[in-house]
Amino acid sequence: MTNLDRKIIRMHSEFGESPPNKCRDCANLLRIEHHDRTYRKCRVYGISKAESTDWKCGYDACGMFNKPYTGPAMMNVFNSRKGLTPDYQCEGQLSFFDESL
Repeated sequence: MTNLDRKIIRMHSEFGESPPNKCRDCANLLRIEHHDRTYRKCRVYGISKAESTDWKCGYDACGMFNKPYTGPAMMNVFNSRKGLTPDYQCEGQLSFFDESL
């Protein structure tokens, strides 16, 4: 199972599934053109410049299929459940702003 597969599994566990719909037909799938490439991102899962938020059009759609969503990016929700936050830092890891150096 790849990281990409884990993303849609999490979305299915959170919102249920929407058979026979596919993500490619969902209003929440964004297509972003950049440097002659097209990147696909799920508005509900979350959008970043990282490859980790790239989305496959062929996924079986989740229960948010064509539904408006104004909540937090689910990638942040999933990470917070694991005890991670965007500011997560490992014990002993130096911060960019650490003045003790």
